[in-house]
Amino acid sequence: MADISSNLPIRTLNDGISNPADVTVGVLDSGGALITPAKDASVTGLQVSQGTALSGTKGSLILASVLAGNASYTAAQVSPLVISTTGHLLVDVASSAGGLALDATIVAEQGPLSGAATATKSFIVGGVYTLARPTLTNTQQSAIQLDANGCVLVNIDESVTLTVQGTVTSNQGAPAAIGNAWYVRPTDGTNTMPMLDAVGRAGYVHITDGTNVMPTMDAISRAGFQKLTDGTTTAKVAAGSTLPAASDPALITTIRDTVNVNVVSSVASAPVADFDAASGVANAGIAAGASATHTYLVVATNYLVLENVHASASGKLKIEIKIGPVGSEVSKWVGFNSTANANIDIPCGGFKVPTGQNVLVIKTNEENAKAQNLYDTVVGENV
Repeated sequence: MADISSNLPIRTLNDGISNPADVTVGVLDSGGALITPAKDASVTGLQVSQGTALSGTKGSLILASVLAGNASYTAAQVSPLVISTTGHLLVDVASSAGGLALDATIVAEQGPLSGAATATKSFIVGGVYTLARPTLTNTQQSAIQLDANGCVLVNIDESVTLTVQGTVTSNQGAPAAIGNAWYVRPTDGTNTMPMLDAVGRAGYVHITDGTNVMPTMDAISRAGFQKLTDGTTTAKVAAGSTLPAASDPALITTIRDTVNVNVVSSVASAPVADFDAASGVANAGIAAGASATHTYLVVATNYLVLENVHASASGKLKIEIKIGPVGSEVSKWVGFNSTANANIDIPCGGFKVPTGQNVLVIKTNEENAKAQNLYDTVVGENV
């Protein structure tokens, strides 16, 4: 067949085939040279069987658009597939009834590892709450176990050191029940302190230096006793009202602060109530303005504890109390009576008068032109 046009890119040639309808179609390149494609009896030559090795196979190449982000297409238009700059095909699987909605960005939004804002999308790890916990064997897996409040159940192995920050509250049950009480056993890692008494729940401890043990309590009254000793001499404990002997060891005590001590002497004492009645000459009484002196000489072993001087008269009376060595007495108290109260009582507050000194009670009649009898009593204790 003759050329249709030498300017057309497609030419039909008569290659001597007996059937003129069979023609070969040629394509010219940019230089005008004929490019003759390879002939194949059918399109099955381009098909590749499943499992065929990749090397040497032929097939159609599907191209896609490479975008740094997501593509934006309009409905009812033909557009290319989209791949990322790393060669991943971007796929959006739309949700349907009963289906699962996925998003191409879910991997990038799993949430921060630590110290950042919460991601829009994150994976949630769930658990299961069961009344009967499962029993697993080696290499088996199970869902995380939760309690009824959604808290994760944790079993802490005693060989693992657990660091806790904050307050740990443990429910040990009703506090009134003995079975719920916690117990502690002090130990140095090898030796253990004795248990509590089985009956009274009382704890007991032996005090020891590793060789010698301090004595235990009395078996009956549970009274503790210890000995005071310097290692050689032991302090003596005697029954009540037992005076110490010269050979008894003394317990020496140092008192650093002031201590009020009431010293009770063991020296015998004798009460004194020395009475004096001044009635004058021939019992005519003491004249008005005149005086009579009651002298008490202290002859006790140590002193007189003067407690009180009592005086009385039918009329007005004045008394003066002097104390001191014989001939050198000095005034200490003065008292008067009245028509309303004929008696005079002067408390002396336990005034101590040494042995050999006088207590003088000078009684003076204060009546006008009237004699009267004058009386007094010195009260105390000779020590």
